[in-house]
Amino acid sequence: MYWYYFQRAYGVTPWWKNWITRLQILQFGTSFASLCVMLYMRFGAAPAAASCAGEGAVAFNAAFNAILLSGFLGVLGRNTKKRPKSD
Repeated sequence: MYWYYFQRAYGVTPWWKNWITRLQILQFGTSFASLCVMLYMRFGAAPAAASCAGEGAVAFNAAFNAILLSGFLGVLGRNTKKRPKSD
């Protein structure tokens, strides 16, 4: 990703820019999958009696990742729009 920013600073548009965005989206999707596993372990089949010390941090991280995910989905949507062909 930083190599992408370096190239963009010099006016180069890499052919793989959409793939970087897709990998970021995959990263946030993996984060939400991990969150689901944690929530299942905490509140699922055999819930723990006491709360965990890091639940606030997990909630903050989930909210932060949701904001980043929506931003990256917006970027991907703008970058992959089909442009009308001019006559």
